[in-house]
Amino acid sequence: MSLLRPELADPVRRWREAAAGLVTAAAGAWLVLGARFWIVEAAGGALLVLGAALVWLGVRRARFRGRRAAPGVVEIIEGRIAYFGPEAGGVVGLSSLERLSHDPTADAWILEAPGKPPLRIPAGAMGAEGLMDALSALPGMRSGRLVEALARDAGGKTIVIWQRPHERPRLS
Repeated sequence: MSLLRPELADPVRRWREAAAGLVTAAAGAWLVLGARFWIVEAAGGALLVLGAALVWLGVRRARFRGRRAAPGVVEIIEGRIAYFGPEAGGVVGLSSLERLSHDPTADAWILEAPGKPPLRIPAGAMGAEGLMDALSALPGMRSGRLVEALARDAGGKTIVIWQRPHERPRLS
């Protein structure tokens, strides 16, 4: 049983990391401003920096999390992304991923691997928030590009976020 109404609990859950960062930064600022010894001031400064980092990460994660619930479950285990939906699903290994796109009309991530149909994962599916960490491990990928893709309006067109760089054959 929750103490908060569901319509209030969802935003609180979404922004919890940023709120924890604000509390940590406030505690650090309080220690820095009220310190009488340099060791307490240094600890407060460390808390302040840690809190600022938590706020930054929390805001990025909150923007990444889907705003509305969608059907299906996402599982990420040992470099494999699995989506189990009511009508479709599949499994794609990060090592075999060729292209990552975002479809703003369906608010879905599209993962393409050779020899498999594209895997469409709704951004609001249960467990989809873990995609940010998993997809950030792709070569040359920045997690900021994932957040930007969610915020960008491409006029209903699919946005290609990442494509595997193809290696040139070496001449011996």
